[in-house]
Amino acid sequence: MDFLYKKICELENNGNSFYYKNDNNDLNCRLMDIKPISNPNKAWNFIKEYFRAGAKEEVLIDDNIKKLKRRGKNLHTVVMYFLGILSRNLFEEKIKEKLDDLLIEHSFEYSYRYEYTWFLTCLFHDYAWIYELDNYKATECSDFNSCFEENLLNQFEVNYNVLNHEIKEGSDFINHYDPEIIKRYFQYRYENNKPDHGIIGGMLLFDRLKKNYKEKWNEYKKGNKEENNYFNSNYTYDYDCFELKGKTWRRDHLDHYAYISDCIISHNIWFGKGKYIPKYKNYGLEELIESNAEKVSINNNPLLFMLGVIDTIEPVKFFNNFNPKYVLKNIDIDIEDKLIKIKVSNSAIFNYLEWFKKIKSMEEWLEVYIKISREELKIKVKEN
Repeated sequence: MDFLYKKICELENNGNSFYYKNDNNDLNCRLMDIKPISNPNKAWNFIKEYFRAGAKEEVLIDDNIKKLKRRGKNLHTVVMYFLGILSRNLFEEKIKEKLDDLLIEHSFEYSYRYEYTWFLTCLFHDYAWIYELDNYKATECSDFNSCFEENLLNQFEVNYNVLNHEIKEGSDFINHYDPEIIKRYFQYRYENNKPDHGIIGGMLLFDRLKKNYKEKWNEYKKGNKEENNYFNSNYTYDYDCFELKGKTWRRDHLDHYAYISDCIISHNIWFGKGKYIPKYKNYGLEELIESNAEKVSINNNPLLFMLGVIDTIEPVKFFNNFNPKYVLKNIDIDIEDKLIKIKVSNSAIFNYLEWFKKIKSMEEWLEVYIKISREELKIKVKEN
């Protein structure tokens, strides 16, 4: 079979795998030169270069990247990126349809190509995981609003709250989960386990991307007379598109960022079952109890669905005690229409049945049907 390692190495050398093209100082060629799969120690360089290529390097401003490197999160993230590129035919049109539903502008093909959406989603989805590694002592909050404000907005200096975002058309952005549920879930995690890295990550991504947009506008208007009404008043647009150093900056990018950030937030919100049900009820999370909760489908939220599937089937994270090249050379993933086929070499020495068991658990929260047959697993995507 045509193993995953070979497929991804081919994508490394294909310019169509990347959003940024070589018409801008050969940035695309720099990404291709890194080759993070054939050179796993360069995985972080790939992530950093991708954000730098889009003039979004300020999104990655923390000093704790070494913690992610040591835990293998960077390579896991990069393998996820290329799995997403392999999955284009399954997800691309569905994501465009969802943007339509949310009234988010995406008619400009250059601005909203599939690779653009996926690189921002995938390469940042575990970024805040480092905050769950620090020494932490659970504390009680007076209520969910104050917990969210004090331990997320204030602590991480979030000025732009995606839960309060309005899209360019003037309507409220529709989150996958009600903002109150997100805040209540954050309080539940904060008081009982660890600060939730998905909620922190999604909030940070939107805040930093919006701050970056504002900084680029301020840089642009130094030599221009336009007033930045967007940041001085509520949704008055005299100028919402400008060119700076070979890149186009659009106000409607912010709506796109909101959807991506919301998917990162929602991706880490788990349904409550068994012994966790009483606590979910205590925190006002009844709608997240497994018997009440709506599964994520490719139709109701395709990017969130995609993130759940790709994050779960990515094998390097699961088999982190093995050489990543060995893992990828003994696994194949084939995606066609609504079917994902995973095959493991019969000579593989890792315990793939435990991995298959984890993938099978996706049936509990995603609209999929999964069948295991010896060294092969099939995921059928349901459309409801």
